[in-house]
Amino acid sequence: MEDQPYLNLGRPLGSWVWNVSYYVVNPDELFQFCRKNHVTELYFSINRDVTDARYRELIRYGASYGIRAAALSGSPDWILPEKRNYYREYLERVDAINALCGDGPRFYSLHLDVEPHVLPEAKRNGMDALVPLFVDLIRDARSQADERGLQLEWDIPAWFGRFRDEENGCSLPDTIFRYCDAVGIMAYSDTAEGQYRVVMPNVEAAKRAGKHLMIGCETMNLDEARREDGNCAISYFEEGKIYMYRCLEDLMQKVEKTYEAFGFAIHDAKRWIALQPHVLPEYAEVYGK
Repeated sequence: MEDQPYLNLGRPLGSWVWNVSYYVVNPDELFQFCRKNHVTELYFSINRDVTDARYRELIRYGASYGIRAAALSGSPDWILPEKRNYYREYLERVDAINALCGDGPRFYSLHLDVEPHVLPEAKRNGMDALVPLFVDLIRDARSQADERGLQLEWDIPAWFGRFRDEENGCSLPDTIFRYCDAVGIMAYSDTAEGQYRVVMPNVEAAKRAGKHLMIGCETMNLDEARREDGNCAISYFEEGKIYMYRCLEDLMQKVEKTYEAFGFAIHDAKRWIALQPHVLPEYAEVYGK
């Protein structure tokens, strides 16, 4: 790979777009960056401050660049039956936006980021007791996607394999891959080897289900998982674009030796665009720059 800050892996490449209202005003910034980096899909958060018509415009704009759009949302408490009103509101918004799109480009997928392990109950007592509720939501989302002729995608941490779905007699990732068309694995590390180590158990789950897997990468400036020198171990923020792209190329070569149905997803679009090309000066000596 050349020493330039553009990515071209020849595989599906996605990114999360949380601050949609910003790109309603600045769509060229987003889509020209995506074109240069060969992005194939964007996950647009369904936000109340963006109208249905604006989503239609972004979907159409992206389609003109060969980029498909998924409808992103999720909250950990959606697994609780009494807390699913916002889940239903999300589905209604997706219906309204796709209806407005008519016969043109529209959302191709429900893309859910529901992480029940962050609930207070899970932190107090562990997540095992919540797994049946989580699986129930996943089953319902599968049904909702099928009714709409949409795909279903889900984002999960790389370590969800520690939980079991006792009802189905398998690991939780096995169940998630069974119900979803694609699963995004948040394989967050700042090295190719670190990402490879945490993603491979999930690659095996994808293989068993014959489903697509997206390997997630982090670019945020995070306070967690910091080493003694202050460098965050789960984000490429300190290392920059060029180093990250080299790691992804290395990781791709490792994974494709055992599985072909995978791509990458970078979190998130706004921070990825702002990410500096080179290693931050305070870490240059560590990386030989």
